[in-house]
Amino acid sequence: MNRRDWTAWPTCPGCGQRRMTHCPACGEASEDFLLAPYQETGNEMRSSRPQAAPVTGDQHPMLVCPTCDDQFRPQFYETCAWCGHEFKDGERLSISEMFRAMSHREWWTILGLVAVGLGGLIWFAIVLNR
Repeated sequence: MNRRDWTAWPTCPGCGQRRMTHCPACGEASEDFLLAPYQETGNEMRSSRPQAAPVTGDQHPMLVCPTCDDQFRPQFYETCAWCGHEFKDGERLSISEMFRAMSHREWWTILGLVAVGLGGLIWFAIVLNR
């Protein structure tokens, strides 16, 4: 397999790990996306050398998502996922947005699963105490 690793991937100064980004189409988060085979210039990527990925200014090269095959420019998170280092740039990730986006059906499903789990524990406690 011909991997197209981006060798100039930004790293965290605190722990040295690669910065996390996500696919805007499917939400897959990773620090290991591959370079897209074709960049905006139409030139095929032949190697992982930084000069092989012609980009303008401070833009990052196009990456490809292994889950949905979408090509995107990375937008890195503001906080390092490994050590918590705060970067000056990046996308702020708010966990509370996920909970606000959950529908009533999802909350009822979670509540039902918790109730079934507690009911099972109570039943086993009664049966085993006999």
